[in-house]
Amino acid sequence: NTLISGSPGSGGGDPSLLPKLDGKILTLKDFTVILDMMQHARDAIISQFRDAYDGKCEKAFGTGAERHYNSKFGVLAGVTPNKEMYLEGGSAMGERFLSYYLKEDASYEANKRIMRKAMQNILSGVKDEMRGELRAVAEEALNHNFGSQPYLSDELYEPCFALAQWTSIMRGTVPRDKYTKQITRKALIEKPTRLLIQFVKLTLGITTFRQLDKVTKTELRLMNRIVTGTVPNHLNH
Repeated sequence: NTLISGSPGSGGGDPSLLPKLDGKILTLKDFTVILDMMQHARDAIISQFRDAYDGKCEKAFGTGAERHYNSKFGVLAGVTPNKEMYLEGGSAMGERFLSYYLKEDASYEANKRIMRKAMQNILSGVKDEMRGELRAVAEEALNHNFGSQPYLSDELYEPCFALAQWTSIMRGTVPRDKYTKQITRKALIEKPTRLLIQFVKLTLGITTFRQLDKVTKTELRLMNRIVTGTVPNHLNH
């Protein structure tokens, strides 16, 4: 695969994608493509994402090639709700992804409005124009001196602790025998420390993007939505 490659590139260089991502954000418009891969290929890619989470990644290949990287990057991916079917059990292993579910109105009237808009876009030929407008908005939003890190007051520590603890418990898995479905051992629950770090970093990032100098309860409410999207969906009902 291209995240970490043991094959020599043109001129003997390293064709791996991982070192090229350092300090950047990898955007994937449809992560479902990766989830639809054969299990061994999918697991290899997700494992490399997990391994690279802390900023360091190493791998040796049968060809004799060895790769050692220091690369910190973000991943922003779009995916269908079917992701939970593929990642079942990954929570107990410390899945590194946080999820945000978009609010959806599945009524016929809502879908009709979307379909009408899509048809108008096709007939008017404004698709390329819309892409240009979206690109301009994104550039304007990011072309800003965000300054120093926002302030997180002590009174918001406890809600952050509670969110991390609750998420780690809700994402725990109960190991069962493959055939009898009998419970084989007690529930596997990850420590909340990594989740806390992810939540705080994301909250600070959202606050920074909103050009605020301190985290407010508004940002914390948004984090609540991300938390509920991160636990298995069937546990939110």
